[in-house]
Amino acid sequence: MSTYRAPDLLAVLRDFAARVAPYDPEPEAGAAGSLDVRFDGKAVTVPLTPYLAGAMAEALAGHRDRSDRGSCAGCGGRRLDENLHCLDCGRLHGVLGQVLAHQAERIRRAEREYEAEREYEAEWGHRAEWGHEAEWGHRAEWGHRADSGGRGGSEGAAGSERRPAIADASASTP
Repeated sequence: MSTYRAPDLLAVLRDFAARVAPYDPEPEAGAAGSLDVRFDGKAVTVPLTPYLAGAMAEALAGHRDRSDRGSCAGCGGRRLDENLHCLDCGRLHGVLGQVLAHQAERIRRAEREYEAEREYEAEWGHRAEWGHEAEWGHRAEWGHRADSGGRGGSEGAAGSERRPAIADASASTP
């Protein structure tokens, strides 16, 4: 709901008609109709030229309420507060809502992986090997290559991005 309060609605309508009238390309065309408004015990009749009618329609169509923050992507409701929190379903929108939704999804995914690992351990009696350890038989660590002298490969070369250093499986065993 708009917070703008006109001291006198009828005066605002008369003022709008007076501000638009100098720009009417055909002022002698005459009134095509009239707008009768009664408000707070007073009345006004505004003669409408086609130009004034178009300007008034454009002004009304272009109005956006200051409290309009769009609709909820979850429930479609139109009641979002100043923090973009849906008052109908509780969903958060905007950047904060995206960050929270992304973090919640990461936590749900980690919980599912944890549960799957616990189920595997309960069924097979040992810890599951996930990722490259099971595939390659050794552990790959991101960092400098063992054979590069700590420089991470040839400097300035096209393939100078960090490569996995291959740690010998027997070296990691005490």
